Amino acid sequence: MVSEGEDRFMDAENMLHLGRLAVKPPPFWKPDPRLWFAQVEAQFARAGITTDDTKYYTVVAEIDSAILMHASDIIASPSTTGKYEALKERLLAEFGEPTEKRLKRLFESCELNDKKPTTLLREMKDLAHNRLDKSILKSIWLRRLPLQVQQILTTLDEDVEVLVKRADSIMEVTTTNVVNAVNASNNSNVEVATIADLEYRLDRLEQNNRNRFQRMRQVERNSAPRLRPTTTVRGGSEQLARDYICWYHRTFGDRATGCRSPCRFTQTRSEN
Repeated sequence: MVSEGEDRFMDAENMLHLGRLAVKPPPFWKPDPRLWFAQVEAQFARAGITTDDTKYYTVVAEIDSAILMHASDIIASPSTTGKYEALKERLLAEFGEPTEKRLKRLFESCELNDKKPTTLLREMKDLAHNRLDKSILKSIWLRRLPLQVQQILTTLDEDVEVLVKRADSIMEVTTTNVVNAVNASNNSNVEVATIADLEYRLDRLEQNNRNRFQRMRQVERNSAPRLRPTTTVRGGSEQLARDYICWYHRTFGDRATGCRSPCRFTQTRSEN
């Protein structure tokens, strides 16, 4: 014959088996145990599980022992009723962020940054966890928005749930205009940089041409023909003029094309 205690144990075991089949909780999430319990309870609701025993034994069977040790007294001597809620409250107290700390984050470090206004409001609501009046939450949220958005929204006497949708639209338009302005500025900067680069290149080219021209002039001056007697000077400048042969003919002979007066190369050849 089965005793009453054994019968209760078998019923609990059967309920646990059914619960495990219907519910597959994710691994316990320490950063936000409230969210974890919300997921588990959503599975309970979907599976039609409402009894305290089934909820309690399902959670105990799924959570890691390193987590459960923080509720060892509850597990060692579970109460007849309300054991699931007792376990839940203990784990939330052990791993959940204290209310004071959450409110401090809400007032001091919850900023818009690159988030949408709707995302910011959702985070604020989560941190407040129904501990703040809606008007206070609305005021804090408004102060986190850009000044131009605040100026528009403060003229509208509407609920924060309506304002947040308007804020998203305003921010989207504002962001688009800013991006377009930045792109236009960048394009303008590129054009200015291109023009400046072309001007620099032209200046360099002009300077190089001037330098090359000066070097050519210098070479030409150094290579210019000089009066040089082909015989011993006995009659002074008159003898020098009669005997002078230009540098081009001395260098290139018959192939010379740049002969300069008073060269006597041709006359000398005809006399010979």
